[in-house]
Amino acid sequence: MEKRWQKSEIAHLKRHGKSKSVEELAQRLHTDPETVQRKLEELGLVEGAARREADDPAVGLYEQALGLIYDKKWAKAAKLLEQVIEESDARQLRDRARQHLAICRRQTAKPVRNEDAYFQAVVEKNRGNLKAALALCDGAAADDERFAYLAAAIHARMGSAEEALAQLAVAIRLEPKNRVHAYHDPDFEPLRQEEASAAALAELLAVKSV
Repeated sequence: MEKRWQKSEIAHLKRHGKSKSVEELAQRLHTDPETVQRKLEELGLVEGAARREADDPAVGLYEQALGLIYDKKWAKAAKLLEQVIEESDARQLRDRARQHLAICRRQTAKPVRNEDAYFQAVVEKNRGNLKAALALCDGAAADDERFAYLAAAIHARMGSAEEALAQLAVAIRLEPKNRVHAYHDPDFEPLRQEEASAAALAELLAVKSV
């Protein structure tokens, strides 16, 4: 359906048609860039910055990137925005692409497992929020003895003997001193109450002679 232009909208185009991009004008006037472009041509305003940007091949890439951002496909959008910044001759388009690229990079940044994450996991465990604490350990327990040991203790308290023993084995492999810690740790008491898990725990905590 053809847009019916209001006098105020036409006045806005005449005032800003040579200084703003087609995309910016379309967003301000709640319509699509193609409709704005046609009206600019009709008004004879296509020789300014908006026309130059409309002719920029990178505009298509930028619009694709915006669609990907809307779908929360941050990594794919970032690649297109990087291409826009590299290829576009339009300064305003490059500036907008940089702004959106910064957003994409923040969204794709991997959280760092640090002291704060470990401290938070311990706090959640002490509060009795075992599932929340275990979630904080997830992904780090494979190569961080602190998270592995904590996950083992949580599994033990939850009654998951098999998972507790597996995580404790990882913790001891990464840091043999965890064998001593586990021997005195009351969190592993539930494992000692069952014959099968008690035997497996005793074997795991036994110091192997070389």
